[in-house]
Amino acid sequence: MARSRSRARGLVFAFEEQLQNARSAFTLLLWLGRTLFIVCLGLFGLAVVNAVVSGVDLLTVGLSVTSIAGALISVAVGVPRTIKEHLSDVVQIQSIVTGCDRQISLLESDALAALNDCGTPMADTHALVMEATEHISAVVTSSVDLIERAARDRPS
Repeated sequence: MARSRSRARGLVFAFEEQLQNARSAFTLLLWLGRTLFIVCLGLFGLAVVNAVVSGVDLLTVGLSVTSIAGALISVAVGVPRTIKEHLSDVVQIQSIVTGCDRQISLLESDALAALNDCGTPMADTHALVMEATEHISAVVTSSVDLIERAARDRPS
């Protein structure tokens, strides 16, 4: 039972660490996107100023094209949306894994209680333990199916 609690705490710690990493990545990409937008505006402003001061030349066209291309790329790639979707996937999978672990821990506790009950005949104890094993197998299968369904239903 202590081992089950330790494993559950380990899963929760890994889950929280994964969420922190995803949050950091999302924040970094959000700031990079904002910085890219500001750089694109700056390049476009320089292109306008250069066009007013010295007319339209190769430098002006280059500044205009790069500013527009940068803005279009940032919109087309949709990095913050992608990070949000990946964060959602991580939370969903970790929730499934944590739920699976909790259910298995409860079934293990029931099986251990049956093994420690001296008043129950050995044949009944064996049947209870085998039933718990079948339930554990069903929980794992159900969790794997949930993860596969979530991956399959994920829009490309």
